[in-house]
Parts: sequence; structure tokens; C-alpha cells
Amino acid sequence: PLGVCQPGNGSRFLFAESEAAFFAPSGMARNWAAFLACGLPLSAAFFHSAPLLALPAHSRCFAQRAPTAAGRRWLGLRGARAEIAELDSVPFFQLQTDRGPVPELPEEWQKGGVYACFNKEGQMQYVAMSRKVAVSMRNHLQVVPPLECWSAKAAVFDAPTKEDLEGTATAWIQACLAIDGDPPRGNTKEVEVWRLKASEVRRTKPNVYFSPGGREEDAAGQIKDIVRKFPVVLFIKGSRDAPLCGFSDATINMLNNLGADYETVDTLDNENNPAIRETLKTFSQWPTIPQLYVGGEFMGGADVAREMFDSGELKEVLAEAAGKRVVAAGSFVTLMPEEVQARMAKDPRITYVDVRTQPEFDHARVPGSVNIPAFLDTARGREPCRQAFVDAFLEANPDLEQEVVLGCQAAIRTKQACSWVKELGYKSVIEVEGGFGLWVSRGLPIETVSRRSMDV
Repeated sequence: PLGVCQPGNGSRFLFAESEAAFFAPSGMARNWAAFLACGLPLSAAFFHSAPLLALPAHSRCFAQRAPTAAGRRWLGLRGARAEIAELDSVPFFQLQTDRGPVPELPEEWQKGGVYACFNKEGQMQYVAMSRKVAVSMRNHLQVVPPLECWSAKAAVFDAPTKEDLEGTATAWIQACLAIDGDPPRGNTKEVEVWRLKASEVRRTKPNVYFSPGGREEDAAGQIKDIVRKFPVVLFIKGSRDAPLCGFSDATINMLNNLGADYETVDTLDNENNPAIRETLKTFSQWPTIPQLYVGGEFMGGADVAREMFDSGELKEVLAEAAGKRVVAAGSFVTLMPEEVQARMAKDPRITYVDVRTQPEFDHARVPGSVNIPAFLDTARGREPCRQAFVDAFLEANPDLEQEVVLGCQAAIRTKQACSWVKELGYKSVIEVEGGFGLWVSRGLPIETVSRRSMDV
């Protein structure tokens, strides 16, 4: 209580600051209705533009507040009391190592609570509530790029109420708004990856194919390109959601159980992969399918994969491959738009690759840039198109020694695209800080008439 008021009707009211004791200002009307529904008379006053809630002095619905743990406070939310965990009081936990995601998460994360994920630069990327924080975090570690899911904070509760979780999540998002001026990117419609389920992604991920127009005599080169492009490749019969042999099915299940990020190639699809089956056997000097490649190295068939799985070796090999991806993803450079423009003016061989969608690129772009979309807008939302992007990028930039620049609209999609490019072996990869949006706001030249785009 902050003060007592004597209204004209003779009733005495206690005043309490809404943000500190009762509810966020934006929820005034909803919360007033909740109090009225409970039969509590109320009036309101505004001092210094801050909304205040007035309760009759005899009301004790928030007068008695139980003591809270350090870094927590009580907040009235929709007529119920909520325990709020302060963001600053929760320690960071690093999720990534040089060998990939950490093997163990904190034991207390087995409880329900609220968590926030941060990128490597410490910017908040996503806030959510969860019945089991550890389960949700493991899901993110399988589908979100490592640099975007680098560390996390989690506030867990022994017996959380809906008000505890909603109140804490709202407070954390408001903290991000206060610092960055925007909500966490993962909580916006544009960034879908945080809401994907790893099991569905693995199950629905399409096969990888040979590059279009390939001939039978090119099969060995196509296979070599695939195992070079992707850290983990499984050559199978069928697809991961519909394998056409028991050995392929068993190997797929092993990789799924380990949460591996891998690609599949159908050796029975001779239309899209001409002469692949017999060429693969010669290429690997192994007579059967499936065949597993990790880091460009042939591991073996189904029996070898089973032995490695049972001994724990497969988990270690996959972790090492994931670690190399983290290192590769973190080794590109981020420069301000003015620095990028100066480099391009000095060396005309530098290619500015715009990874936005084609409609975005057609609307306005950096002069001389080339459009190679890293994400496409589909009925399910904006989804990555890694294989098409990688194929088109290699065709447009065959020299791995040449410096390349990548930019998108707000530097959200660029990090993922830069990671893919570094995995291909390019020596110098530059990300444009702030993307095309910052380029425009800095008053740098743009192009809006001619169209330069590569079909992918």
C-alpha cells in the first residue's frame, strides 16, 4: 500500500502501484473486470500518468503476501497472486561447447518453469513457459542454430501456477523490450524455428538429391559433393519417414535417438539420382545399403552403425561433427554496412549475396547484389531451403578463397546462411550488421528498378 484516499462517498481506499503490486498497465481493463466479477468494488486514480488501483480498505486480497525467495516478488494477476522470478537474479547456463551442445542440463530443469534463450552475443532470442524446461531446451538444441541458442536462463517452480508462469514470462519479455526496444526475435512471427518440434523436423525433412541435370557418369562427383556439403549423410532406401528396408529403418532410428542433424539420400531414386546405387558401392567400397558418412568420412553400414551406437562411439562421433559445425558457424566476421560498402568499392570481385526471399529482393536491394534465398515462404511459414541455397551459392561463387558478403533484412537469417557457407569451406565470410534495414537507415545507396536474381 502506498497511501490512503478519502473519496467523496466517505469510503476509505488503499492505493497500490499497479506495476509493482497488481498488474501491468496494459491489462487494466481486463483486471478491473476480474475484480468486479469477484464482487469487489473498486475505483481508479492516475498520478503522474501511472494507473493506480483502489481497493476498499477492508479488502485483504493482496494485503498479506507470503515471503518469497531471493530474486522473486509477488504480483497480482487476474485476481490471483503470482510469484515472479526476476530475470537479473537468474544465472546464465551455457548450452554450447566446442564439441556441440552440453551433454547434461541442470537437474532442476526437470521441473516446470519459464526459460529464456540467448545468442552468443548475449541478446535474448526466445522466452517460453514449459512443464519441463529440460525437455523444451533439448528440443531447441536440435533445431535452432548453435549461435542463436548459446546460453539460457531458467526459473523453475516446485508447483507453478498459471499466474506464476505467465507473470514471469511477461516480465522477462518486458525486460527485453526495455533493453533492445523489441521483443525477443523468436517470439515474433518471422522466426519460426523456436516453435518447431525436433521429432517432426526429423520425420518430415526431405531427401537430398543430385544437382539437376546430372548424368550417370557424374554420379561419383555428385556423391562426393553431397558428403562434402553436409556433416552427416545417410544413404538409404526410401526416405526417413518411409524407409523401404529394415536396415535403413533401424539406422534412421539410431540417429533419431541420438538427436542427430543429418541428411538422407534415396539410393532407389534413379530419376533424381542417376546411377547412384552401384556408383555408391564403388565409391565407398562397401556392398550394402544403408551407408553412413560423418564429416566426409565413411563410417560403415547398418551393422557397423549398430556396434558404434551400442558402444557409445556413434554419439561421440556425431558430437564431434556437431562441434565442428559450431566452430565453423562462429568463424565468420560481422561488419557495419559502411565497412562492407568500402570493401566492395575497393575489390569489385566481392559478391554481396542477399539471402532474403525474392519478393523482398525485388522490392529493393544493395546495388550489384545477387539474390540466393536461404529461406522460403511456405504454407507452414518461413522455412530454410539449405540444399537449394548451398547449390546456388557454390555455382555463383566457385572460388572458396574469394571473400563473400551475406545480408538479409535484419541480420536474423544471415547467421544461419553464413554457417552453411563456412561449412562449405569458404575462407572469408562477412555478415552485414543489421542487414538491409540498417543499410537503408544509414543512407547508403540502394537499387529499386533492375532485377538481379538467381533461381533456386
